[in-house]
Amino acid sequence: MTTFDELRRIPLFDGLSDTDLGEVLEQGLQKVVPAGEVNGREGEPVEHLYVILEGELRITKAVNGGEVVINTFTPGAFFAEVPLLAGTPFLATGRALTDCRMFLIPNDLFRRMLTEYPTFSNRILETMAERVQILQSVAGQRERLNALGTLAAGLAHQLNNPAAAARRSAEDLRESLEELRSTGMRLARASAGEESTPSALEGLERTVSDILERAEARDASGFDELERSDREEELGLWLEDRGVSEGCDMA
Repeated sequence: MTTFDELRRIPLFDGLSDTDLGEVLEQGLQKVVPAGEVNGREGEPVEHLYVILEGELRITKAVNGGEVVINTFTPGAFFAEVPLLAGTPFLATGRALTDCRMFLIPNDLFRRMLTEYPTFSNRILETMAERVQILQSVAGQRERLNALGTLAAGLAHQLNNPAAAARRSAEDLRESLEELRSTGMRLARASAGEESTPSALEGLERTVSDILERAEARDASGFDELERSDREEELGLWLEDRGVSEGCDMA
């Protein structure tokens, strides 16, 4: 059975109070996957965020008739945030290298945590942006995944920016969402031929809006103009390093 102390040691939960973490523990589930067995096959539905407590899980993706290893998760790692937010099935397959014990966060709780706990959102979105890049390079779906990677990268940094900067970035990101809708791009689709449903896109947009509103509401007091400028420059360089064109302008 998962214990409070186990969750407290997971970096993903660093920003949660003891009371909040206790509620997460009560609403979450535990799952044990024996060595050699699959946990989440590419194309299957996703209902939880997974946090590894014990063991190792190898992630592979079907590419050109074969399987490519894209990651190996160890205790403290989490996964399935990309398909949960994009409303897609599993984008890759997980197989236990050793007996694995995992803590599962249901999708509705996961989305609520994104809007209520900024440090949790920040870790999720930063990791999401990095993993989308891996999927881009492995699956060759750059056009379909680029928008989601940009969105996650920008949101992650907005949570640490002054409110004024967050508002400006929020407007750019909302415009990007409208552009996605009008051009028909499919968020987080590494599997060719599949499409995100309108309801999935609407759900993602609602989650994005909730996170942005919380970021905008944060108190910007205590930041002088020099520090604000430094943060904007840091954000711009971070975005451009990850392939976002005109990252400095967005910042």
